[in-house]
Formats: sequence, structure tokens, C-alpha cells
Amino acid sequence: MENAPPVLACNLNAVTEDRRPRYTTLMKRLRSAVYDPDELPDGYAWRLHSDAMSLPEVAEWITIERLCCPFLIFNLEVSGDSETCLTLRGPSGVKDILREEFLRDTQPT
Repeated sequence: MENAPPVLACNLNAVTEDRRPRYTTLMKRLRSAVYDPDELPDGYAWRLHSDAMSLPEVAEWITIERLCCPFLIFNLEVSGDSETCLTLRGPSGVKDILREEFLRDTQPT
């Protein structure tokens, strides 16, 4: 099964108890930093407010998030004018997960 599709399941136990508070803080900060979502065929891209979350903090969040969600593909792009874009992509079904995590508060009810 070398070419088996990745499992779309988050392993919350992959983030140790001692790292959980930091992860929770970073996740809250990231949710407040993302704006202008761009829907992609296999995920989403967001611009980031640089005053809401620093690049090292985004990198730290990616480092932790990779542990619990290894199916995600991360791309962090920084342009010369300091615009930052975070892209999260993955296999079929990943958009539903990302929508729930990042867009749930911005969707019309």
C-alpha cells in the first residue's frame, strides 16, 4: 500500500500535555491573524496580519500542527513588502477540516 491516500484524522495525542497550552495560544493567535481566505482546489490560502502573529510564531505553530495533522501540506510565503501568506493543502476532504478550523466564525449562518 505504498500509494495509499493519507488518513484525514487529527491525532490530538501527538501534541504532548506540556506543549498543549502553547499550541492553544498559537492557534488562537493564528485564527485572529488570518484574513482574506482564498479557496484552492485542495485547500485554502490566507493572508496574515503581521502585527497579530510573528513569522517565528507561525513557524512554531506549523511545527506543532504537523505532529497532529501529518496529512497537511504547509506553505508559508513572505514577500518583499512583508506580506505573509499561509497556504494549507491536502488530500480530498481536507477543505472541510480547514473550513471548520478557520472559517467557522466568518461563515454566514
